[in-house]
Amino acid sequence: MAGVRQAIVDDAHRLGRWVALRGLITLLFGIFFLAKPQRSVDILVAVFAVFCFGDGFFALGAALHAGSLRIRGWLFLEGALSFAAGVLAYALPGKVAIVVLFVVATRAIVLGVVAVIGAMSLGNALSSPLVLALAGLTSMVFGILLLRNPALGLQTLAWLVGAYGIVLGATEILAALALRNAVETRPPLRPMAHG
Repeated sequence: MAGVRQAIVDDAHRLGRWVALRGLITLLFGIFFLAKPQRSVDILVAVFAVFCFGDGFFALGAALHAGSLRIRGWLFLEGALSFAAGVLAYALPGKVAIVVLFVVATRAIVLGVVAVIGAMSLGNALSSPLVLALAGLTSMVFGILLLRNPALGLQTLAWLVGAYGIVLGATEILAALALRNAVETRPPLRPMAHG
């Protein structure tokens, strides 16, 4: 039993590192958008696409290193959605403003739902599942606000994306710290059945 507990602790620590790195990248993405809102639509789309590819890579990396933790499938889904959002952003440059707005909004809503489900799945394994749930709710509110007013100017969209990135990145870093610390004080998770 001690071996299973240690494996879960090791998996949680590896997952925490990936989530923290992902949060840091998201935070930097947010700072960039707040600092450079006047940049052209092309840069907005290119940076968003690169962010989606990077975010997808880190989500898939977290999924691969989640080991026996139940959130693994959701992380794979997040990675796939992020890659798809990046492809769409590059494939449809002619309709950039509205496409980016809808891609960003839809991605934020879906990933917010995934994060809330992840918080519920990890529940008592985290010292504070509310942090992960807060990240999810932040994403959902952001997405809904964008969809409610698609006529937002690109500068306003850049500011919203920047603020969203900073809040989401900070909450992901907090969630990673909570995950890392929780395994030391919480009862062990049941490993997933393989096969």
